[in-house]
Amino acid sequence: MHIDHLKDNYPSQVSGGEKQRCAIARALVNEPKILFADEPTAALDRQTADEIMNILSELNKQGQTILMVTHSPRIAAYGTRMVFVESGVFECDEAFTGDDLEANYQRVMEITER
Repeated sequence: MHIDHLKDNYPSQVSGGEKQRCAIARALVNEPKILFADEPTAALDRQTADEIMNILSELNKQGQTILMVTHSPRIAAYGTRMVFVESGVFECDEAFTGDDLEANYQRVMEITER
């Protein structure tokens, strides 16, 4: 998570992205049966967000169940299944096959632009 240099800092001394990475690390350390992730990359730059999503994707491949909420189609493309909710109504429940992020992203865009 690239946060080991923060171990002696107070929360007020770290950035929002550093706090978010710390929260993700805390969530993972106990190896929960289900990892709930609400906008896990919202405060992160694109490169760090991709690093985090690659970690979460690898954990999912190893059997970790992850329930993630995001407004980002790019981040949603990392998933293996997408449930799209609009105005409280389930609009779509779709499984993604394969690791093709670009194909998954295009499918997310098709679904969300309906």
